[in-house]
Amino acid sequence: MKRIFFITVLTVLLCHLPGFGQINAGVVTINGQFVGNFPERLPYTVPVNGVAFRGFFETVTLDSLGRFEIRLEVEKPVLINFLYWDSPSLIIEPNKNYDIILSLSPERLLRIEGSLDETQEFYNSLVHTHPMRCIFAIGSHDVSEYTEKSQELQAELQRELDGFENFFNNGEISEEVFSLLVADRKVFFGTAQAVMASMNFNRIIGEGGLVTDELMGIWRDAVSWGALNQPFLLSSFYAYDYLLMTLWYHLYANLGYDEVVAIRAEKREQGVIHSHTIEIASKCFLDKTLEFFIASYIHEQYIMRIFDRDLITVYEQFKTLYPLSGYLRFLEPLIKRVEEIVGKQ
Repeated sequence: MKRIFFITVLTVLLCHLPGFGQINAGVVTINGQFVGNFPERLPYTVPVNGVAFRGFFETVTLDSLGRFEIRLEVEKPVLINFLYWDSPSLIIEPNKNYDIILSLSPERLLRIEGSLDETQEFYNSLVHTHPMRCIFAIGSHDVSEYTEKSQELQAELQRELDGFENFFNNGEISEEVFSLLVADRKVFFGTAQAVMASMNFNRIIGEGGLVTDELMGIWRDAVSWGALNQPFLLSSFYAYDYLLMTLWYHLYANLGYDEVVAIRAEKREQGVIHSHTIEIASKCFLDKTLEFFIASYIHEQYIMRIFDRDLITVYEQFKTLYPLSGYLRFLEPLIKRVEEIVGKQ
């Protein structure tokens, strides 16, 4: 009996020690310098649960020479984004140090250079404009030719995946880094393809035409990869955009355009449009994916300044469902501001 009591007490004490329960956690140090015209402060994404989302970030102050240091603790390979114009991500692994140089290209794209390996250099050379815009930068610019455009996007994706596979087969990257990069680019191009499909869906509906099975198939194929419970899906910077396009596909595929419009109008009139979106999401996503989607959704609604009491309700429900969520510290100050604004209305 005393032995059981001792073990129980010891376990409780250990559970309250910093870092207890972490698996292969390691400190990463990023020493950087921003050359040219540089900002006073540089935001960068913080990998909560390994995610890389624009809403979960901290900032570092640059010195008079544009130098900075970032220290992070991570358990597996992750991507870090610097939230300053369009930018590739920085691939980091536990217990490694990185020396980088940041600069803006003439096209106002953020460049990452420095002591980088070939994998990072190859990754930097890829298209990193937002997936909603990258469809115009690859192949035909006529997105109404959606079959051809889909093939062009898939061909570019395959070219990139072949490059990652070469690095992996040559032993230059681990299996985890390989999986991370594959997930990142599949999410990137899946989002681009889904956006292209949705653009054509809305165009055809607006012209009074009939949406073809082929178009819906292109949209379905774009979002089907994420349904396979991919371990690194949320590590992509565009995971939220991908999940949002997944949600809208399932909504239109299951209900049809007219019914969706009618239901959404009714929910908006009732003041529960946010709750309805989360209700749909709970049917599409599970576990960590749903937690991430709700947290990201709250942030995006805040950025778009879509403030109402229903958004506060969604946040309160989120706290109840995920009381220990790592996203709460980023969401709480936003909701306090929403409460202030809604209270004045």
